[in-house]
Amino acid sequence: MMPHPLRLNRTHPLLRCGLAALCLAFLAGQVGAQLPVARLDTIFPPGGKAGQEVEVTLGGAELDDLAGIRFSREGLTARPVTGNRVVIKIDPGVPPGTYEARAWGRFGISNPRAFCVGDLPESVEPQTNGLPSTAAPIAPGSCVNGKATPAKSDYFRFAAKQGERWFIECQAAEIDSRMEPSVWVLSDAGRELAHTRRGGLIDFTAPSDATYLIRVHDFLNQGGEDYFYRLMLSRRPHIDSIRPLLARPGTNQTFTLVGRNLPGGTPVPGLKPGGIALEELTVQIDVPGDELSRVSLQTSRRVRPNGGSADGFDFVLPSTNGVSNPVFLTFASTGTPLLEQEPNDDAAHARKLSPPVEVSGGFQSRGDMDLYTFEARKGEVWQIDLLSQRLGFPTDPALTLQRVTRGPKGEEQASDVAEVTDGEGSLGGLEFKSASGDVALRFDVKEEGTYRLAVRDQAAVPREETPRGYILRIRAPQPDFRLAAMPVATPPAAKDSKEVRLGMSLLRAGGTTAFRVYAYRLEGLDSDIELQVEGLPPGVTSPGAHIPAGASTALLLLQAEEHLATWTGPVRILGKATAPQGAKLLREARGATLLWGTGNYETDGPQSRMTRGLALGVLGEDPTPLRMAPADPKPFEATVGGKLTIPIQLTRNAEFPGPTKLRLLGHPALGTGKELDVDKGATNGVFEVDLSAIKIPEGEHLLHIETQTGLQAPRSPSALRAAEESVKGAEAKLVSLRQAVDKAKAAAAESAKGLEKAEADAKSAPDKTDDLKRARDAKTAADKELATASAQVAETESARAAAQERIKQNAKRDYNELFYSAPLRVRIAAAKPPEKPKS
Repeated sequence: MMPHPLRLNRTHPLLRCGLAALCLAFLAGQVGAQLPVARLDTIFPPGGKAGQEVEVTLGGAELDDLAGIRFSREGLTARPVTGNRVVIKIDPGVPPGTYEARAWGRFGISNPRAFCVGDLPESVEPQTNGLPSTAAPIAPGSCVNGKATPAKSDYFRFAAKQGERWFIECQAAEIDSRMEPSVWVLSDAGRELAHTRRGGLIDFTAPSDATYLIRVHDFLNQGGEDYFYRLMLSRRPHIDSIRPLLARPGTNQTFTLVGRNLPGGTPVPGLKPGGIALEELTVQIDVPGDELSRVSLQTSRRVRPNGGSADGFDFVLPSTNGVSNPVFLTFASTGTPLLEQEPNDDAAHARKLSPPVEVSGGFQSRGDMDLYTFEARKGEVWQIDLLSQRLGFPTDPALTLQRVTRGPKGEEQASDVAEVTDGEGSLGGLEFKSASGDVALRFDVKEEGTYRLAVRDQAAVPREETPRGYILRIRAPQPDFRLAAMPVATPPAAKDSKEVRLGMSLLRAGGTTAFRVYAYRLEGLDSDIELQVEGLPPGVTSPGAHIPAGASTALLLLQAEEHLATWTGPVRILGKATAPQGAKLLREARGATLLWGTGNYETDGPQSRMTRGLALGVLGEDPTPLRMAPADPKPFEATVGGKLTIPIQLTRNAEFPGPTKLRLLGHPALGTGKELDVDKGATNGVFEVDLSAIKIPEGEHLLHIETQTGLQAPRSPSALRAAEESVKGAEAKLVSLRQAVDKAKAAAAESAKGLEKAEADAKSAPDKTDDLKRARDAKTAADKELATASAQVAETESARAAAQERIKQNAKRDYNELFYSAPLRVRIAAAKPPEKPKS
């Protein structure tokens, strides 16, 4: 049984406080362990209203020389102000939703963070609302941006008349916050009226004319810069569910929404979650029909890796009260989808299906089981998929397939054919946990007859009264694949470390960086997948990569020339494969990122999400500390069972305290790597591979070298050089400026004496007033000259001090970094047959 997909690995508050302190101390000790790369932790406030400008503060690391923010949506632009403060301009035409922002500057482009665009007035909470008596006002129909305080609550107050209905929502996890919000509605006297302990909507109707309080805190009473939230008090529509969940590409399709405050909605009889009646509304939606949309994931929701293979798009309902929350629709592939019809929870009411078919249904309550029957002929092959968790529902689906026959007296006899209770395992490790509870079954029909499917949800979690959706799909297998790509982070130096680090993509001149590419193999696709990169800037190349049949991951390397321009921008990774029937498949990789690094994955479980694209930074001003390249650009050649010799060259642009251990990787036959030790300061090395023991097969292969090693290097060599030049220039300038000050001081003293004499002469000889005026003018000019020269000295000394501070910031320090070589092409030829003995 799969664990609940939304359950966080969070410990008791007191224990967690101690663990958090230990983790912070651990991470503080590791500052500088990796070469600097821009990292974005927070944007606050995390959103703004369309058509306005909002000044935000960026939190993170290595955000030197901040140049701006790149957004996933046009119409959002950023203008740096000072330090880490930026003004974001939101065009009026930007639709409400959650977008991605990446900061960029001296150390490349950062990981993405969520930035929200809303259609309600926005404000920022004050720092004084920690008590009910100091509750901050929140205007109905507005949004407040805030941060949780450890072991405290934030209070807000609003006035409402009896019978007024307001929706209270607190966004946190969905906007990349660490916070898990608990929200309470209280009377002015402090009596609880409504609450949600771990996020979700509060549908509140005022029982009387009064002032009400909203209390907000983290579920475990954590807080800080990373625990930000957006609290909305509105009447905007809220969609609880949509049916069907399947959209027919290229059509204008009818859907039914179930929710609250739907404009023109009508009550749903008998559906009252929490005692509140829901409404339904029929809408027409234009469904995208182009091929690119049909294989894309276009959503503003936070999607975990277990949903990374889904295709689909968001729908939002506009209204005069604002835009609704988004709901996700995926694409139908077998024509018009069927809707589940209750009752269907026993054999007598099992729904008859005629494959190929897709059913949009819902698990109504804990223990709910839906039954379906269909006829199958011997020799047919059906792919049966039960999708729910990857669509965003907190479920753990299971299915049972039975063959149904009749006994001598016509009684039903059912025999189990298959039961599937667990989905596929994860493609990645802690940083990319893609395991999904959704189940699939390839059904090779051995006997003609009637078959029955039972689908159910195994999740042992509390239920609302609204169903949790699922899609049952029965069709002939359509082998396909989807890709996800994630920058590779440098592992911690200590082998027993439990730290998990956030990866970003930065190429220094002459260096190599890597993406880990994961393949979601769908419906039995087992062919090779060839990878390539598009959108690379001049001076950056990649030979691509290869995911062989049966494998699900590959390392994709990007190589920078030694002389190239600094650059940041988006890149695309594409995969090509051939389906069993010969169809050519081309799919673009979806991005993924770790949300937060952690010092201990056992107590603070790492979480990841999918991203809207991939980005790369190129730092052309600074060379990579260690460059590993083949001694000869030609492919290395050998024969099966022979000897493979790979000479390499090492270029060092930093100090390495000891020998370096290199590992040759890139083919499963190499295992954890063929090792080679090179001496401190060595500029070359040779790998000798015995192909009779390491059985790399015939063909062309891409290998590479890795090493993780300690080194000493400036934080930024170019910034250090520039700062040192600034100090030299300032000191040279100060010599002449101080001489000018001395000269100005002498002139000022001389003019003071002249003025004193002129004043004395004017007293005894009134006709010398012109001389007095000239003396005063000379004194004023001399004082001004002295003030100007002194100000120039002070300004230059300040510039020198700032440059000296930059020297300290960019001085040599200890690092531990993972380096990759340029890709190595290897050709293995078939062994020559033994020569026949001469007769």
